[in-house]
Amino acid sequence: MAEKYEIRRFRAAEKGEPDYALGVSWLHGVGVGFYDERHKDEFVDKVMAMYRTDNREMTGVYQAGAVAAHSLAADIPVATFGTLRKHLNVGYGRQLEAQLITAVTVRGTHRRQGLLRKMMTEDLAASRADGLAMAALTASEASIYGRFGFGVATFERSIKVDTGARFRLRHTPTGSVEIADRKVLLELAPVVFERVHRTTPGSLVRQDAYRQRSSGTLGRDGAEDESIRCALRYGADGAVDGYVAYKFSGWDSKPYTMEVIDLVAATESGYLELWQFLGSIDLIDRVTWAEAPVDDPLTWALEDPRCIASSENADMLWLRILDTVKALSARRYSADGSLVLRVTDTLGFAAGVFALTVSGGEASVTAAPDGADPELTLDVAELGSIYLGAVCPVTLAAAGRITEHAPGAALRARLMFAVERAAHCLTHF
Repeated sequence: MAEKYEIRRFRAAEKGEPDYALGVSWLHGVGVGFYDERHKDEFVDKVMAMYRTDNREMTGVYQAGAVAAHSLAADIPVATFGTLRKHLNVGYGRQLEAQLITAVTVRGTHRRQGLLRKMMTEDLAASRADGLAMAALTASEASIYGRFGFGVATFERSIKVDTGARFRLRHTPTGSVEIADRKVLLELAPVVFERVHRTTPGSLVRQDAYRQRSSGTLGRDGAEDESIRCALRYGADGAVDGYVAYKFSGWDSKPYTMEVIDLVAATESGYLELWQFLGSIDLIDRVTWAEAPVDDPLTWALEDPRCIASSENADMLWLRILDTVKALSARRYSADGSLVLRVTDTLGFAAGVFALTVSGGEASVTAAPDGADPELTLDVAELGSIYLGAVCPVTLAAAGRITEHAPGAALRARLMFAVERAAHCLTHF
């Protein structure tokens, strides 16, 4: 791509500054890649403001020479790549800063030029040089990112819940739920989510867009979404410890359906009571949620679990370890023991043979002595998959994705890498 293209990296400027147009054209390029409608100026302005809040970096690949007559203008990138940094809960409340990769597109007419590989490898190398041990993304296509060392680390499912006569929970409320003005979520949503984040392995600190969307402040066209509704859950102490943002699908859609936009609860009882509220809404026969956990307490709280119809589990968060010693040292482990791991990595960032020793849940990670025999051999993508305990090393060994050299080593890894509760990531990016 040496002479045909040039790469530019920049951050969102204030509206009215000379570089503001760079971000606007970059966002247009993202829209081209994801087949979005052309956004109105009001929407773009709000997005650029949120990008400044999140300190996002935008990367664009531009044609270096003249563009073809009548084609998209030269200031619209043919490939895009966005990044921001947030903390990942790696279990037991431990936090690890991660490079979040998003808005990855390559225009169909400019593929097979090495653009994605160049953007990705340069960004991963720069992140590691900055001292980060982890990168993360969510994948629109599952076949792309394994070759860059990313492995699926959390899952989610889409559910349809029958809230008719069969919908009854085995739960006695300990608090209360009240309907509120949706705009209270501008202030309350981040506060409640912070509590959830601290107790949920796999959780990522959210970007500014979440409070805007959940409160209806940021609709699709930039205007406010007046269809968003909100309910708050109050604990026994009167403090808000959960909320649900939801919207009605309309009278033309049968069965009459309420769609969950965002459901966040900092306590187990709060979670079930928000569902009791959703199940009690007059005239509604079904509640849908596209980002429900796989290991869901709702299933076990229902008298009739068949009220829930769910899609197959979908991959959500993908992790890419950049520094094996730092990443393994950052987390707490559920079982004491030791493992010698041989990690392969075609990009070279995380490769090596490592001795992991855990005592009292705390890890010591060192390069294994020369000649040490590995007990498990796995690619960095598989290490990313087992890192949060959501993917079983025994299963990966059975699938041929992990090689077990010492009998029982995969089971030992399963016990050691387990976390205190099911990993779930409620943050898309």
